[in-house]
Amino acid sequence: MTRKSLVMFLAVLSACVQAQVSVSGGSGVLEYANGGHNVYRLLRFKRPDGTILTPFDEGLRFYKPGANSLSPDRQYSIVSFSAEGDLDDSSGVSAHTEYLCAFVRMRDGCVVRVTQDAVCGGEWYPPHQWSINIEPIFDNPPNAAETYAAYTSKYKSGNQVSQPPILAYLAEGTSFDNLLACDPPNAGNRSAYSKLLIQLQGDRDVENAAKLKKILNSDRNGTFTHVVPVESGAWVARAVISRKAYLYCEPRKSSVTRAYLVEGDSVLVNESSLSQGFMPSKYRQKDGNIIERWIRCEDVNACSTGN
Repeated sequence: MTRKSLVMFLAVLSACVQAQVSVSGGSGVLEYANGGHNVYRLLRFKRPDGTILTPFDEGLRFYKPGANSLSPDRQYSIVSFSAEGDLDDSSGVSAHTEYLCAFVRMRDGCVVRVTQDAVCGGEWYPPHQWSINIEPIFDNPPNAAETYAAYTSKYKSGNQVSQPPILAYLAEGTSFDNLLACDPPNAGNRSAYSKLLIQLQGDRDVENAAKLKKILNSDRNGTFTHVVPVESGAWVARAVISRKAYLYCEPRKSSVTRAYLVEGDSVLVNESSLSQGFMPSKYRQKDGNIIERWIRCEDVNACSTGN
């Protein structure tokens, strides 16, 4: 290889190395990709099990994270990005750019809040307090019920026209995947998601409707049988001791589903919420979604621990 070719090769290699950076915190990793010169076109979240989420929409510009982008406890990260669009005023239509920032929960990739202006210029204080905290940033992440209510009411701020339409009712720059990350389908929100599915189908949002339908149908058919522990200080891991441990929508036998765990599977249970021989349980399916159901305490050898 000639000297000139070697120099060119090293330059290309350097560019490739700079094309991706990552931020590790909590139990996940934010991956900035498809870029260079401190600007990236793609931002993904990687969970410990290897699942890749795309909580942000396409067409955004993400800026290289600073040394202090992570909160001191590594549970949140701030992401700076910009979105381009058209501004329609009395002088006509002109291009404009909005500069925003998002706060990402590092345990699951949920974008809990998107904001702009002065709020983005703050800094972290322990454990994860943002110095310019005009409103509670972390208290109300996106959820299915509120999203469905806004979607069906057709209320939205400004005159945003989005394709698919659901994007106009989500936080600026976020995707439908972010809603699923922030509020995973479970027994408590299944009704809201079922109604949201009908709305998506009515708006011919084929991609998101198919994605949600697959999750809801899989849940109903009981295909999630392998469990890994889900991090939570209020829950404890228990091993299933029964050959088949069926899951229930409510703490009563008549609400049994077709879903079940098998002997040796690990599941999180809330032992302090024992009710008529049942305990709330949580488990994570292979794609990373957390499913919540009730389980019989005898199936996890925990009947004597409940209060």
